[in-house]
Amino acid sequence: MGLSTLREKFKGATGKPMHVYVLEKRMIAARALLGDTDLPLKEIAVRLGYSDLYYFHRQLKMRMGVSPSVFRKSRIMR
Repeated sequence: MGLSTLREKFKGATGKPMHVYVLEKRMIAARALLGDTDLPLKEIAVRLGYSDLYYFHRQLKMRMGVSPSVFRKSRIMR
């Protein structure tokens, strides 16, 4: 199967492009790891497939509205 066919079939099945689906799954996992573990941010980024910690940080801040450290602290306060 060609890449364009795969992309088309994936979007037809999920309603989302592959990159959006993957990013959403990464953010769900990031929320869980930030809230449920004491792992360093760098370790969380690596586990989620990010090679650049700063890119991971920017993605989280853009999607959640707060930095990873602020998100983690807000989860602890609850």
